[in-house]
Amino acid sequence: GGDPVPPPEDEEEGDFRVPETSGKYVYSASEATDRVAAINTDSLAIDVVDVGGGPTEVRAIPGQPVDAGAVAVLDVITEDIALVRTTAQSVTTVELREVTPSANDLRVSDDGAWVLAFHDIDKGALSGPGSDQEVTLIAPDSATESTFLTVGLHPRDVAFSPDSTKIFVTTDDGVN
Repeated sequence: GGDPVPPPEDEEEGDFRVPETSGKYVYSASEATDRVAAINTDSLAIDVVDVGGGPTEVRAIPGQPVDAGAVAVLDVITEDIALVRTTAQSVTTVELREVTPSANDLRVSDDGAWVLAFHDIDKGALSGPGSDQEVTLIAPDSATESTFLTVGLHPRDVAFSPDSTKIFVTTDDGVN
C-alpha cells in the first residue's frame, strides 16, 4: 500500500464577468454563484461576498476615496441592486435596494449621486412580469428607498446632466 488518491475537490465554478474598478479595488460578479469578488490591487487579497440572485451588471460608483471602493450590482433574479462597498481596511459590505422587475441595465451619474436601473429593450425582451416603461432611481449614499418612475416606452439610453440634477431617458417616444 501506497497512499490512496484523494477525490477531486468539489469547487463551485464561477463565471466572473468583466471587472469594474473603483478606488484601489477591482470588482467582478459571478451570476452562477451569486457573489461578487472585491480584489485589493495593493495586496491582491480577494474578498468574496454574497449579493442577490443573478448578478449581471456591475458599475463603479464614482467619488470614492482612493483607498476604498464601491459598485452597484444589478441582481436580475432577486430584482434588486446590491450596493457593494469596500473600506480602506478591506472590509466589504452589501446593501440591497429593490428595482423594477425585469431591469437589465444600470447607469451611474458621474458624481456617484444616482444609480438608475431600467429594462433596455435592445438587450432582450421582458423575461417575465415587469415594465419596459419604468425605471428605478437610487441614491446610494442615502437611506431613502428606491424611487420608481414611469418614462416612455422602451428606454434605451440614459444620460445625467453635469450637475446630476436632471436625468434624460431616451425611449421610443423621444427624450424624457
